[in-house]
Amino acid sequence: MTDQSLSQRFVNFAARTVLARYPEQKRIARIILGTDRVDPVVVLPATESMRRRIEKCFRKSWRDGQVTHIRHASHEFSLCATGVGAPATEIILTALLAGGARTILRFDVCGSLSEHLPVGALFVADRAYAYDGVSKLYYPHNPIEAHSGLVRIIMQAGQHVQPSMTAGAIATVDFFFAQTLEDHRAWGSTAQAVDMETSAIYAMCAAVQVPAVSVMCVSDVKLIGQDPFTNDNYNYAAFRTGLKKFGSLIPDLIGQVAADQ
Repeated sequence: MTDQSLSQRFVNFAARTVLARYPEQKRIARIILGTDRVDPVVVLPATESMRRRIEKCFRKSWRDGQVTHIRHASHEFSLCATGVGAPATEIILTALLAGGARTILRFDVCGSLSEHLPVGALFVADRAYAYDGVSKLYYPHNPIEAHSGLVRIIMQAGQHVQPSMTAGAIATVDFFFAQTLEDHRAWGSTAQAVDMETSAIYAMCAAVQVPAVSVMCVSDVKLIGQDPFTNDNYNYAAFRTGLKKFGSLIPDLIGQVAADQ
């Protein structure tokens, strides 16, 4: 028996001994997230850049594996980025739910499918149309509704925002750069915005009766090509203003939701 095989046996024994302490659900959280401690309220951005932006809105935070724990007023909540797209979201959200998440708030960006929803506007998805491959595996109906109580809390908390928040339908899709104008027109027949995560979040949460809502800042307007990738006249200032407005609102949104738990 070689030293390497002895080393491998020791590593396997140690890992199995540690994981044996956890029931199956907690084990999923531990392996995926690096922690089995997840607060009941979870803020779920897609990207790491948005996670950092949200974390900067608060003074007290600490990292535990992939989860950032944040204390705000008398409330604690978890912050964790999923990565872009429904498949990545399915992995991380499964682990968060296994770890104890009981309310999901998605804060990130979306594309607009309406000229009346400009860059920098704040959008609340009160329902989601699933064009991705994950959602239908968890929930058979389309569209999938956001939690009405959370939508009401978010809209009330954002009443002072100018221009006012817009609530409507979002289309969730599986591809980004291959989108065509025909796709945007087809999705725009039923939805005002498009992203790559919301319907998967709503479907997975509906399957286990966990309330969820998605609140986003509009990053681009699809039908008129107002995006930073192809348009030299993209309105960076409007997007930056929208993100700052979103950031100033996030602590109040989370506080209102946590107080209602």
